[in-house]
Amino acid sequence: MVAMAGVKLGERVLVLGTSDATLIAGVAVKSGLTGRTCIFGESDEAVTAAVTDAEEAGALVEGFAGRWAALPFNEAVFDVVLMRDVLP
Repeated sequence: MVAMAGVKLGERVLVLGTSDATLIAGVAVKSGLTGRTCIFGESDEAVTAAVTDAEEAGALVEGFAGRWAALPFNEAVFDVVLMRDVLP
């Protein structure tokens, strides 16, 4: 999945959903220290767990929690947006 996403060094990535720790860590490592990887989920607990898992895998991520209808980001902030296990 990480390879199919085509994330490159320095890109700004948003991952919607917190269930796939391998995906989150993988894209964060690909974007590297010059990029930015953010994860967004509905609950503080799920986001905190996903951030912890990614950091244990050696990745740097920023976690955000809230409602799907009110993402806390401006337009055109990310180069790549991935969504995993979010829709019912």
